[in-house]
Amino acid sequence: MAWLVAGFAVVSPQDPKTALPLRPRTLYRGSCLGRLAGLLDVGSRTMTIRSKLLILLLVIAVIPLLAITVFDLFTARRLADRMADQRRDLLIKDTKELLLTTLEGYGRVLDRDRLILEHALAIQAGKAEKLLGHPDPPDEPLFFNTDYASRERWPEDTRPSTMHFRKDADGLDQPIPISVSQQVVYLAPGVDADRPDVRDKLHRLSAMPWIYRQLRDTDPEMFYWQYTALEEGIHTSYPGHGGYPDDYDPRQRAWYHQAKAAG
Repeated sequence: MAWLVAGFAVVSPQDPKTALPLRPRTLYRGSCLGRLAGLLDVGSRTMTIRSKLLILLLVIAVIPLLAITVFDLFTARRLADRMADQRRDLLIKDTKELLLTTLEGYGRVLDRDRLILEHALAIQAGKAEKLLGHPDPPDEPLFFNTDYASRERWPEDTRPSTMHFRKDADGLDQPIPISVSQQVVYLAPGVDADRPDVRDKLHRLSAMPWIYRQLRDTDPEMFYWQYTALEEGIHTSYPGHGGYPDDYDPRQRAWYHQAKAAG
């Protein structure tokens, strides 16, 4: 067993050359110091092991949590993407069905309107033929294209239209003055109004406005312009309006050739 002893000597007063040793004192046993050092070392090793075990336990616990979190995030993302794809597919499907339904509805409306217009056209053509072949032709007032060029000569009910427009020199839409009580008569270039056959047909067609009005009143928004053109170069149109160019000839229009070819 080791001992730790501390001591020192002092100079004798009688003989300076003689040193007088003082009684040594025992401070502590060496075994106690060793034990203390050992305890400290063991404690340090114990703390290190505990820390390592704690860290290991934390790692063991955290890694699965992280894995679960990452997996949940990945699963949630895949689920969100799948739901978004399903929602997109559903929206596309619904949109297609809505468009198809809308197109089918518009198709039925267009077919109905086409039948109405074809029926109205047949009535108008039949009435015009009857007037042209009538033994006692009517004698109603006629308003020519030139009459609509002057406010003093056009029909009294002539007003700017809310449906009919013409572009001006600046490219802006301007309402066309129209008359719903009268038609307009236009003669192609070179056609003489005083020629007997022309004058006779003009008188016969003077009763067309009431035929035009009857058809238009069935659906005012469906009928834009109504007109009748003869091979002699006579052209009537309803509602009455002006603005025909000087070189206009209905007999040169595609619709005239198509109607003539169809018989």
